[in-house]
Amino acid sequence: LEARLGVRHVLLHLIAATTDGKLDAAKCATFVAQEELRGIPERSLLLTDLLATVDVDTQVEPTAAAAAGGGGGGGVGAGSSGGKKVDRRSNLVSLIGELLQRGVVSEVDAKSYLDADLLALCGVVHSEKQFALNVRRARTRLLFKQEKYNLLREETEGYAKLVTELTMAE
Repeated sequence: LEARLGVRHVLLHLIAATTDGKLDAAKCATFVAQEELRGIPERSLLLTDLLATVDVDTQVEPTAAAAAGGGGGGGVGAGSSGGKKVDRRSNLVSLIGELLQRGVVSEVDAKSYLDADLLALCGVVHSEKQFALNVRRARTRLLFKQEKYNLLREETEGYAKLVTELTMAE
């Protein structure tokens, strides 16, 4: 468990350094794609979870974060690199693109856990609105579709018991 948390911590700092512009996205993806890191159980899922976490952090405006936190910066990768403006969101998009291209993160995991707007920016989905609509339809089907049973064919014991209970009630 401690080793898994250590790996998670290292990967989180690599992603944060990449989004802050301190590390190139291609170099980060090359490091994560190394043979030594292939043995991590559910590596794609772990990385997707970390990317989603950092994505939430990149959506916060730097001025709003500085005003709310007093400029201390307590979040993941909250610091800025010197005086130049860093577009953390575009750095994250390029990192996700590199990870997808190298096969480190599976497209299925990315579609399952990342936001539709981020997927559209990465080029994984063509239309953010259409993808969100398809996801909503799929979830609705999964959650609200009623299962239909043919009691005569599939559940003969249950149907026989129901008939018995109805006739014995008198």
